[in-house]
Amino acid sequence: MFWPIFVFEWRYQLRRPTAWLYFAILFLLAFSFISSHAAEVGGGRGLVMRNAPWVLANVTAIITAIGQVITSALVGTAILRDFQHRTHELLFTTAMSRAGYLAGRFAGAFVAMIAVYAAIPLGLLVGSAMPWVDAEKLLPIQLVSYLQPFLVIGLVNVLVISALFFVAGALTRSQFVVYTMGIFLLVAWSITGRMTRDLRNDWIGALADPFALQTFRIATRYWTVADKNTLLVPLDGYMLGHRPLGTALARALLLVTLWAPRFSAQPVAIGWGRRRRAQLRAQAAIREDGPGAFTEVVGRRAAEKLRGAWAGVQGPVSTARQLRAVARMAFLGMVRQVTFLAIFTVGTVNVIMSAWFSSQSSEVTVLPRTYLMAEAIVGAFSLFFVILLTMFVGELVWRERQTGADQLQDA
Repeated sequence: MFWPIFVFEWRYQLRRPTAWLYFAILFLLAFSFISSHAAEVGGGRGLVMRNAPWVLANVTAIITAIGQVITSALVGTAILRDFQHRTHELLFTTAMSRAGYLAGRFAGAFVAMIAVYAAIPLGLLVGSAMPWVDAEKLLPIQLVSYLQPFLVIGLVNVLVISALFFVAGALTRSQFVVYTMGIFLLVAWSITGRMTRDLRNDWIGALADPFALQTFRIATRYWTVADKNTLLVPLDGYMLGHRPLGTALARALLLVTLWAPRFSAQPVAIGWGRRRRAQLRAQAAIREDGPGAFTEVVGRRAAEKLRGAWAGVQGPVSTARQLRAVARMAFLGMVRQVTFLAIFTVGTVNVIMSAWFSSQSSEVTVLPRTYLMAEAIVGAFSLFFVILLTMFVGELVWRERQTGADQLQDA
């Protein structure tokens, strides 16, 4: 069943107008970075030519880091489409194998992503041939200078990011989780950038960078201008360790994807402690006594907690109880989500790393003064405040409508 699903998936992806919109966006980014003097991205200044192999490799890594949003929209949602359209239960009743279904979905989406990301070398090539670009700042066009960085940096980046988003979608069946994975990648890149400020930790930052930006920078930090204008992406040192490591990580994620998900209507339950035991008791009760037992096992405790708060509908005491019950239920429903805990944990790690490396200034260790710590903490967690507020406040407002319980609640 692999081949029919693979062909269907990549045809479906490439027939969507959004795929070609993303192709145009990546093409325009690469075209602008190489042909416009207003956007000097990649380091093409001074005696380093605008289309030097070193500049082309930098631009390729930067655009693939920006394009992880596109990857989440195409590859991350490829596995979710059947669940969103409510066709997964029909598919799971067929003789289709799990490995063929998942591998076909991923391979088709990944091939489509290669076609979309091919806009990067194409945009760089076309931008280098524009007549308004100063000829004195350009090298003779050689196709290998455009293709080799894409194959070594861009293609591996797309493979790792695609595998990460795909396994998140297959295990959680949540579009919200897929999109938040991009936040984790950006935070990981930010942390690796701080780690490379210390020469003693640069090897960790070089190997842990998800986009190979720090890896390439460290691998070429001692290059001369002539090296940057002539040499391709090195296949030794940190790059030799990072690229196979990224490919191995992608293979491991895909093996997890093929092994862990089940062909069932509901995703794998995620929980721990008392909450996990309650889920198992509810599932056992449904299997033994039928669906009616679910209300008895799970809803009895919630009903007892809310009975006192909703005993009356008039009076300030009843209103205060209702307000407290609704606020408590909304708060606990938000902070107990795995996504909230994951974002909060990543933000906390980012704050710790920012505070840890804030005393490193130009390879010189300074005292951890108050203003340094304050700037590190505020700067490291301010983005996460915006993310948490935007995502979870919007979810609280639309939760009843998403679950179809808004009319019942309004009544």
